[in-house]
Amino acid sequence: MNANLRTIGGALGGQVTTSIVTSGRRVLGYPGPGGFTVSLVVMVAVSVAAAVVAASIPLTPRKAGPCSPPLKA
Repeated sequence: MNANLRTIGGALGGQVTTSIVTSGRRVLGYPGPGGFTVSLVVMVAVSVAAAVVAASIPLTPRKAGPCSPPLKA
């Protein structure tokens, strides 16, 4: 599951970055330098948002339910 999510995330990140970089093309078709800066800022914002979400996950373990296997001491 982890490998699948990482692969999908990498593919989506690459496509978003490519779209942002190529959105500001110059006359000859080459991307302008501003596209790289904007894509960097967008990816940093996404990374910070992901870190905030990850930090908000509680670290306390869940209590065992009736269908859970017994915990080893």
